[in-house]
Amino acid sequence: MLLKRSEQFYINFSYFSHKKMMQENYADRLADDEINISPILKRIYAVISYPFRLLAANPKTTAAFILLSLIMSYSAKYTIPKVYSSAFIIRPADPKEKFHLNMLGDIDWLLRKRDYATVASELKLSPEVASKLAGIQFFNSVAHPSPDSINYTEIIIKTTDYNQFIPLQNSLLKYLESNPHFARIKTLQSKQVALELDQVDRDLPQLDSLKKLQLGSYEKQQVPAQSALLLKDLINPTAVYAMSVDRLNKKTALMAQQVFDSNFELVKSCVVVKNHSWPPRVLVMLLYNVPVFLVLCVMLLALRDWILKRRRQDNAARS
Repeated sequence: MLLKRSEQFYINFSYFSHKKMMQENYADRLADDEINISPILKRIYAVISYPFRLLAANPKTTAAFILLSLIMSYSAKYTIPKVYSSAFIIRPADPKEKFHLNMLGDIDWLLRKRDYATVASELKLSPEVASKLAGIQFFNSVAHPSPDSINYTEIIIKTTDYNQFIPLQNSLLKYLESNPHFARIKTLQSKQVALELDQVDRDLPQLDSLKKLQLGSYEKQQVPAQSALLLKDLINPTAVYAMSVDRLNKKTALMAQQVFDSNFELVKSCVVVKNHSWPPRVLVMLLYNVPVFLVLCVMLLALRDWILKRRRQDNAARS
């Protein structure tokens, strides 16, 4: 009986010892496999909070930078020249025409270089008016991805004097039309329209005389003796009238084409906008300036702390 109890005790002891050893091995293996992210999170928190701790530890320097951003925003508001923006839209006569974009790009490039003398020469403006042109921007519906199927160009004029919107718009239109390529196209189109109009003007009297002959020969087999035309049977008497209507419609279209003979049609004119687009409001500038100045403040304070730390290390090494 005692032997059996000893054997049972030994079995239980071995079982629990083996179970405890397995649990310890599993715990050790689990500890080796796990990643402790607590130091990583602390490091990230320290890096993120470092600028705020620097600003909070130096309230006078922080307030000075904020005050400096306020002063700069207000001074920029009243010292930067006011710029006004307005746009007009033109439609080229040729649906695939895009050469005028290069011409507008030349004016934009000259304005970026502040070459107002050349701008005045190209746009046929006085140097004083040309100097008020702050810049131009343009957008073409065909050159850029757009849902519009019509070829049009929107030109944005930026000037320091809103009274110059219309003169600048007209100067840009004349600048495009006076190009030798477009001027040659306009001349050829004008000659072609004039020739077609002349032909229509010659056809209409002849059709009128033919209609008169048809009316005179109604229910007759022969026209009056003074005419050499012999009409045996009158076939489709409305054909002459249809031809006359066609010629009149063509003449109307040619007269309209004579009026709209420009290579660039003005679809929408500039609106005289009296509210400036630049500089923006003070609050808008503060939204940009205050964060920028705070970043500069943090950089300056971090540089100062780094310099002081290096000095302390040098002093400790010397001592």
